[in-house]
Amino acid sequence: MAAYGGFKIISIDYRMPPDHPYPAGLDDCMKVWRATAETNDPKKLGLFGSSAGAGMVVAMILRAKEEGLPLPAALAVGTPWVDLTETGDTYRTNEWLDNVLVSYRSYLGRAARLYANGNDLKDPHLSPIYGDFHGFPPTVLTSGTRDLLLSLTVLTHRKLRRSM
Repeated sequence: MAAYGGFKIISIDYRMPPDHPYPAGLDDCMKVWRATAETNDPKKLGLFGSSAGAGMVVAMILRAKEEGLPLPAALAVGTPWVDLTETGDTYRTNEWLDNVLVSYRSYLGRAARLYANGNDLKDPHLSPIYGDFHGFPPTVLTSGTRDLLLSLTVLTHRKLRRSM
């Protein structure tokens, strides 16, 4: 998509657990956002992420709002992991249908606790669905019908619509 549209892309290789649990990854992403927003017009920038990266994008917007930073013009989030708890019916209805994440009880739950490093999983910077979505940029949401995180995509959509 970037090549087709002629877009410049910055991909952030943020620190991850087990060596660097929360908040290291979010701190890294915010450092890049600050530098990018200072050297470019934020009204010409968008943020994209998928799964955990999409959750990170939503957490970045919450933190940018808190810090009074400019927001990007748009977001594109694919199956956003916006709640690290086992919230959403597709954790059960799509369990074993999702051929990537498979099951919250097998890998995802352990990954959530490892990333959180003892912090409350409902902290909005870890699970941004619990944050304030007022003032969010226009957002494109995508998911698949067999995705374990489909219900989180729906919950994100509903929260964005209610915050308008």
